Amino acid sequence: MSAQNQIGGQLPGQQLPGQQQVTGNYFPQFARLPVELQIMIFQQALRRPSVHVVMVKRHKKENETKWSLDFFPMPKKNDPSGFRLAHTLTQVNAVAADAVRLAMAAFGSAVLPFRNLVGIADGAEDLLVLEFTHHKYCSYGYFHQATQFANARGPGEFDETRVAAQVKYFQKVAITYSSRHDTAMSLRSVFRCSLTNDDRHVNLRACPVEIFGLLNCFQSLKEFYIILLPNQDVHGKRLVQQYARNFFALTAEERRKRNLVVFYDQARALIELTPDLMYYPAQGGVPGAAISHPYGHSLFHFDLYYDIVQIFTELKGAFLHTRMGNRPYPYRLSEQARKNLVMKVLIPTDGNDY
Repeated sequence: MSAQNQIGGQLPGQQLPGQQQVTGNYFPQFARLPVELQIMIFQQALRRPSVHVVMVKRHKKENETKWSLDFFPMPKKNDPSGFRLAHTLTQVNAVAADAVRLAMAAFGSAVLPFRNLVGIADGAEDLLVLEFTHHKYCSYGYFHQATQFANARGPGEFDETRVAAQVKYFQKVAITYSSRHDTAMSLRSVFRCSLTNDDRHVNLRACPVEIFGLLNCFQSLKEFYIILLPNQDVHGKRLVQQYARNFFALTAEERRKRNLVVFYDQARALIELTPDLMYYPAQGGVPGAAISHPYGHSLFHFDLYYDIVQIFTELKGAFLHTRMGNRPYPYRLSEQARKNLVMKVLIPTDGNDY
């Protein structure tokens, strides 16, 4: 499924900042502010830590024995990525350009893995979202070395080294997860199971072992996120709105103490999904809600959330296995880094402030 149908694109009736006219003079007094204050305002406008959406497609040429991945940006008019916003701000005026330059100098810059476009990101703090595209004439192969070996007549060996060279500085990586995705048993699934009779994964939209095979390319990986894309019916939208209200009802300090994360693209926030914030307040409870909260709240849940929890459990196990058959598995991360790997669920807000 294309990125435009997932994280990318704009909200109905909403214009991405990169599409706005940068020559408008909406606040003529702004230029009279001290330059230092102008710089601070422009840096706040960068919305960090940022989300950068990278579209991914299968790469294999006829004369190559291995298959790999190519990375490219979304079309500019639909791309909510932070690097697009930074580029737009540099065109506002000289002060804005200086503000962006100073901000980039303050973090560990990583170049997004595009061939024909330069996109700068903070490899330590920004979130790299991988959106996999499909082609009706070919499918992705297996990412894990063991499944490649067990399916020798399949699409061939995955070129981890080629991919690793393009993403080596990124510490925070995410993929999307939706009921619209093919199940892990489907040949069209990006992360498909090699065992079609594996009952544990029959309802999953991604095989944990295959996700591990991809993540092993990221030698600097510290945090992995799965972005749950809820149903877009009235009920699904209502759950997202209520959850976002509960999340942002916590102060920034409260969220920091609880290690709750939030990332920003140009249109909305990606916020951490945690069960204790899935509730309708007592006075606004919904008749027929399944469970009663200790404080009188009515609890709810998101479909597929616990599927992702299962994926994380198996994924952590895959990162701690020491051998593949009779030989050590070639991990790019140290044993300690694998033990410390953070895995969390994110959900996109509807773009409103609560």
